[in-house]
Amino acid sequence: MLRRVRLTNIRSYDQREFEFGPLTVLIGSNGSGKTNILEAVYAASTTTSWRTKTDSELLRWGCDAGRIEADDVAVALSRNPYRKYFWIDGVKRSAKEVVGHLKTVLFQPDDLQLILGSPAYRRHFLNVVLAQSDREYGQDLITYRQVLLQRNRLLKHLQDGRANESELHFWDAELVRLADKIWAAREQFVLLANEHLPAYYRSISGDALTVTIHHQTHPAQRASFADEIGHWHSREIAAGQTLRGPHRDDLILLMDTIPVRERASRGEVRSLTIALKLVELAFLQNSAQNSSSDVVLLLDDVMSELDASRRERLLTAVEGVQTVLTTTDLSHLPTSLEAAAQVISL
Repeated sequence: MLRRVRLTNIRSYDQREFEFGPLTVLIGSNGSGKTNILEAVYAASTTTSWRTKTDSELLRWGCDAGRIEADDVAVALSRNPYRKYFWIDGVKRSAKEVVGHLKTVLFQPDDLQLILGSPAYRRHFLNVVLAQSDREYGQDLITYRQVLLQRNRLLKHLQDGRANESELHFWDAELVRLADKIWAAREQFVLLANEHLPAYYRSISGDALTVTIHHQTHPAQRASFADEIGHWHSREIAAGQTLRGPHRDDLILLMDTIPVRERASRGEVRSLTIALKLVELAFLQNSAQNSSSDVVLLLDDVMSELDASRRERLLTAVEGVQTVLTTTDLSHLPTSLEAAAQVISL
């Protein structure tokens, strides 16, 4: 269980320490710094923030350095020059060694984009959960992106007549090798998701619709990737980029065999988003059985986005899971949970 978070020059905090319990409620008005605390925990878990692409923005205004400590994980940031360092139990570690040490599941209002947004949102969702559960996946993903960058650069050179097509063969082989590993891991997640998602959706929504996930890959048949990649060279050279592979994947969510985006109401989208997050939680809990790490659920201003019945069902579904949530109003919590919660007023 995550017990202590200490922030030094992070966002709105110069020096502040927080003690967490099994259920911790951060309450305060908008702008009081509630989300900043969840962001710091998430950064200690995944090594980056979900709110910004520039990690130096985590630093308090006017400060050149800051630090996050979440139990035995520490993250140090500096602005000029930009640096980011990590420690576990006081021993310096790489980012890939830190990811998954403290496992978190984040649920925040923008997560509706998992259903309504572009495929990039769903690929990011897959990558975050799989990197936390399997360090090898995270390394494969980093290497794949590097190979993709080099291959795309070569395709641009071929487009300009500055390289020979035979030079693609090495990058083709690397792309296929890494793609196969990434696809295998993603399909394991989808397999578990389809075991649990229908029941989670019914428990949150209260209706009997059947929801499933389809892993859409490019090419449609993984087995054909190695055989066909050479046949796409002319099209890829013309485009100047790699047209197929895991970077083009999507998760297609179906509701009674109809794509969710074509039929779902706003309430159904909310219920399905919660159900997906519960699948993520179950997947990480399963991976945590082989480590000393529990999973921490971070709920950022989610209670106000849900009606009373969905709030009740969500909190019932995550009973027994360490949860840290933000709210502007304690009335969003059932009375029984409010009495048991560790409340931090900001």
